[in-house]
Amino acid sequence: MKLAGVIELDPADGADPHPKDLLFKNLATGEVTAIAELDIALVNEVALAVTESLHAHTPRLLVIDTFGKIEAAGGGMRRAIREAIDLGIPVLVGVPPANLARWRRFAGALAVEMPAEPWAIAEWLDAQGLAAIAPVGTAQRLATTESVP
Repeated sequence: MKLAGVIELDPADGADPHPKDLLFKNLATGEVTAIAELDIALVNEVALAVTESLHAHTPRLLVIDTFGKIEAAGGGMRRAIREAIDLGIPVLVGVPPANLARWRRFAGALAVEMPAEPWAIAEWLDAQGLAAIAPVGTAQRLATTESVP
């Protein structure tokens, strides 16, 4: 199943030579990018690559593991989310409580909020006709760390 999006990897796996960097994996290409926590330009580069992958790889699902500070401020993955919606691609986004109000303003009536639990994510995926396609561990990670609208 083709996916698009980006998930944050755990730097504890030893793949990151700079432990203060955040590691993001592009789900369409498999490319891993290390980003310094506040490197907005590089985050926006990754977001552009994700947006382009929506057209190049025709994914069935866009996964964004965190609607973070950059997205809450109007940048980052927002364009990819809008583009996926315009293309009719379902979008699964983890939203931390601190960004929930801004997420709600951004997503409006299109958002379906659910408990941050694997069963809820699985039910939503099933309702989208996408049961059991999320990357291994993604639903569990989202459910244990964030609110998922």
